[in-house]
Amino acid sequence: MSAPKTDKMYAYYEQQSILPTFARFTTTEQLDRYDRQRSHIFCDKLHLPVQIFKGARTVEFGPDSGENSLVFARWGASLTLVEPNPNARPQILAYFEKFNLKDRLNSLVEVDVAQFESQEKYDLIVAEGFIYTVRPESTWIELFSRLLNENGFCVINYYESTASFLELILKVIHARTKALTGLDSQENGWRLFQSKWNSIPHTRAFESWVMDVLNNPFVRYEYFLNASDLCCKLSSAGFSLYSSWPNYSDTLSIYWHKKELSPQEQLANNLDFIARSSLSFAFGKKLFLFAQSPDEVKAVSDVVNRIVTSSDRLIDDFDAIAVQQVREDLQQIKKLLSEGDVLADSEAEKQEAIQLIASIDRIFELLAAGDVKGLTDFCNSDAIFIKNWGVQYHFAVFKKKPVSI
Repeated sequence: MSAPKTDKMYAYYEQQSILPTFARFTTTEQLDRYDRQRSHIFCDKLHLPVQIFKGARTVEFGPDSGENSLVFARWGASLTLVEPNPNARPQILAYFEKFNLKDRLNSLVEVDVAQFESQEKYDLIVAEGFIYTVRPESTWIELFSRLLNENGFCVINYYESTASFLELILKVIHARTKALTGLDSQENGWRLFQSKWNSIPHTRAFESWVMDVLNNPFVRYEYFLNASDLCCKLSSAGFSLYSSWPNYSDTLSIYWHKKELSPQEQLANNLDFIARSSLSFAFGKKLFLFAQSPDEVKAVSDVVNRIVTSSDRLIDDFDAIAVQQVREDLQQIKKLLSEGDVLADSEAEKQEAIQLIASIDRIFELLAAGDVKGLTDFCNSDAIFIKNWGVQYHFAVFKKKPVSI
């Protein structure tokens, strides 16, 4: 991969003329709608009721323009915001002033997460949208462990490696066609993905998405986190998985309510469930592997991982041999979906995944031929390609275990 000009995501954003998530809220009604969206994520998907924020000492790392921070303030959090991008500071302050929430903002600190120091202990830590780029992971894991009270929660979202399959495909399409046409990123992206972009609602501008995804040097496999590795590292640091979206816990498991699994058993169950969810993560729908043999599950996960890593390499070097390998691997997955032990919500959902593979195969065929017009027409007309975005961003909530455990 071509090295980014900086190893800090906030520095990349600082170089841009726009804030990546700036939603331009001007009315209470707009904030109300966003509040409901966030409540749905935290309450319904992550099982963290908004009441847990009331009076909670909360530190949010990387709030960007502060929309999420406003919601936490509305829920009653006592906020410390840590945002190193100086371009974001005026917008954060303006937001808190406009919506009469200044009393909830304790401090706004302009430092990187690795430079943040505090003697205070917090009940909640939130780090969304960037934490996966901070290396080594121990930098923020150890910091979170120092800052959190026992039984406190840290909430992160991040690019999960397997789940980023479709996002990387978009970057391959964009990089290859830009090289063929010489168009700038905005025009090239709009020509390719206009129909796809217009198919879903947004709180940000298209140019922000191009900067935040298609051009972002940190939206690459090198920076992504693997869900299994993440759970292992957090467990070693004294955290237990509380919840996640998509789900990492074995919700199919049934046993006596008084039985208590050891931390090792809980982790082993989570890792098995994650491995069996590799196709679900990659395609953004339930495609659960229920094969009896762990070796069979691992073999499928290995193929999916190879597709992801190969797609990432194609962004920088569109090599015909690598393209053929990806296409062959996709056919293996197609065969498994047609004939293997895969649990889906419906046969229609399974067939849609098979159709998506066919669409991606056609995209690679057009890319290999250098047929920009044919590719542009296909990307703006193929219903399956337009519909499917994947679930590249995963949310995870970890709870700091008491020292005695």
